[in-house]
Amino acid sequence: MIAEVGEKLLDKIRKGDTASIFFFLKTQAGWRETNKLEVSGADGGPVQTLDVSKLSDAALAEMLAVADAQKEELPGG
Repeated sequence: MIAEVGEKLLDKIRKGDTASIFFFLKTQAGWRETNKLEVSGADGGPVQTLDVSKLSDAALAEMLAVADAQKEELPGG
């Protein structure tokens, strides 16, 4: 049965079936699909971060209020 299935797969590959070709290459030839995501800041520079651990509770509350207000302005917000 394995030989029969393998022959059917090879027939599809010979006929140019793209999905069969990809399947074969991924399972037998070690091909892999990968996605790479890179994040950068303005003009390709580093991402700017803010250490909020040293901010007062009042400053944090103010920042959250600003963020909530901006969120409401977005579509679906």
